[in-house]
Amino acid sequence: MFEELGEELIGEIAEKALNQTLTNIINELPNRQESTIANQIYIERTGTLKFAIITETPVWGWLDTGTGIYGASGQPIKPKNAKVLHFKNKEIAMALGFPDENVFLASVKGIKPRWFFSRHIEGNRFNEVWNSVISETFI
Repeated sequence: MFEELGEELIGEIAEKALNQTLTNIINELPNRQESTIANQIYIERTGTLKFAIITETPVWGWLDTGTGIYGASGQPIKPKNAKVLHFKNKEIAMALGFPDENVFLASVKGIKPRWFFSRHIEGNRFNEVWNSVISETFI
């Protein structure tokens, strides 16, 4: 069936399916991260049937595979050039009893992997999106 459609049409269908998949991944982001990193990932067509996922920030990789004790190092995240880590997050600061949005910690565990790419692209979810795009194209 696909041979009859031609590579260009199959490539267009694949591009639509991949873009829909990225939208689905972005929709899984917590709201506070959505605005800062959602526009830093996109699909680039590198050939008739070749595509690359381009991320303009390492955050996508960290979210996908985890960091600290949950990531490749298996170790807590500790400061390299200071005595403590410092970041600003009002919700975390309040939960930990800090007086304002500034959080100071000696170390953090890291973030658990979300496996965005393997779940959405390598798994059945992409097949579902692919079938949906094909249905929209031909119905």
